[in-house]
Parts: sequence; structure tokens; C-alpha cells
Amino acid sequence: MTTKQITFVLASFFMVVGSLGAGCTTVSNLLGIPTITPTPTNTPYPTYTPFPTYTPFPTYTPFPTRTPTPTSTATPQKKELFREDFSGTATCFSTTTDTNADRFLRDGKFHLRVKTPNTWSIAPCDARAFADFVFEADATQTDGPDDNGYGVVFRRSGSAFYFFEISGDGQYTLRYFNGTELTTLVAWTKISEVKPGKQTNRLKVIAVGNRIELYANDAPVAFIRDNKLASGQIGLGVGSFATPNVYITFDNVRVAEP
Repeated sequence: MTTKQITFVLASFFMVVGSLGAGCTTVSNLLGIPTITPTPTNTPYPTYTPFPTYTPFPTYTPFPTRTPTPTSTATPQKKELFREDFSGTATCFSTTTDTNADRFLRDGKFHLRVKTPNTWSIAPCDARAFADFVFEADATQTDGPDDNGYGVVFRRSGSAFYFFEISGDGQYTLRYFNGTELTTLVAWTKISEVKPGKQTNRLKVIAVGNRIELYANDAPVAFIRDNKLASGQIGLGVGSFATPNVYITFDNVRVAEP
């Protein structure tokens, strides 16, 4: 076979192959070439998802033990030595009447009215004498001028006594009477603790030995030491100055141990 013949044969062969189409599988079958199977694409393992971190339950905290509120302890009351509320028809306080003053019981109160100018009148209680004590009483200006004096008498012995007074214009004083003359121990002083005019004031005296404390409406107003009288009766007192008819009522008298 000549070179041209070989060339023709090969050309004819490739034409046959071309007529069969460009499919690689057919060509491979004709030529006896095995079909190459591609290596499968590697599928990666799934991404590792870690287990959630363990969160422990919170530690149990017990409720605090309840501490009970301590029960308040009441302040013990001092022993009461005497009381008078004027609810009866009789009293230890003097109820005599004279040209200068009226003293009487009415409507559950003790009434003391000074009818003349520049006059002092007391109503002592002759029940018993007291040495060391707390003496209290309510005093109310019912009528008359504010220029006055009224209050409580204590440690009355014979004609001598101490007199704790307040006035309708808001002042107070402490005086001592020896039977013939008055001596001022605490001068008249205007204070806010004394209610002026027609109001009720709660007066209190604490006397222990030579120590004397004065209170108006539970507020301390004076403290002194005096040895003139060590014990005696209690009483109520009212005084006038230039204008007469000073009218005061008293109630809730009480004496207790200091």
C-alpha cells in the first residue's frame, strides 16, 4: 500500500468517527478505550457542634431566720400617793368662802375666784403631808383678766409654803411665803410653754430633798435647790393684781412617788 493509500484510509476512518458524533463514549467503544469514571467529589464531614456548656443550678440560699421584734417594755408607773378628780361632793381642799374669794365644787372641777384686787387666796388639802413627790394638776383660766397668777401650793407647813404660779399672759414664777411675806425664788418669766388666756395648763412639781423642778405642760421650765421647807401639804392658789375677779378652775390633781 502506498503512502497516499494509507493517508486515504486514515482520512476515511476519521470521517467515520466524525459521522458518529462527538460523543466520547462512542469513540471510546470503537477504539476499545475504557471509559474513565471520575473520582467522586469528597464530601466533608459535617461541622462539629459542641454540646452546650453545662450551667449548674444556682446554690440554694435559705431564707434568713426571722428574728422576732422584741416586745417593748413599758416604763413602770410610779406609785400613786393621792388623786382627786373632784367628781364627788366632798374634797380635802378647802371650800370656804369669804369676802375676798369663793372656793367651791361644781361640774367635776374645783373653782377658785378672787373677787378683790391685789389679793392672794389658797385652798390647801389637809389630807396628809408629802416630803418627796411628783405633784400635778390641770389649771384653766375661766374668766377675768390675763394679768393674774394661779397655780399649785406645795410643802405647806403652818403658814409657810412654796407657790408655783403661771399667768394669763404666759409667764411663770416660784415664790416662797414664810407666813408674813413673799420671797421670789424664780422671777416672773414669759415662756412659750405656758398657754395664755382661757386655756388649760398642766402644772407639775417634782420635789426631792432640796431639789425642786417645775414643769408646764410636761416641758421643764425651772430647777432650783432650796432648804426652807422639807415637807408639807399641797394646795391650789389664785391671785389678782390691779383688776379683780380672777376665776380659775382646777382638775385631775395627782401626787405620786418621784
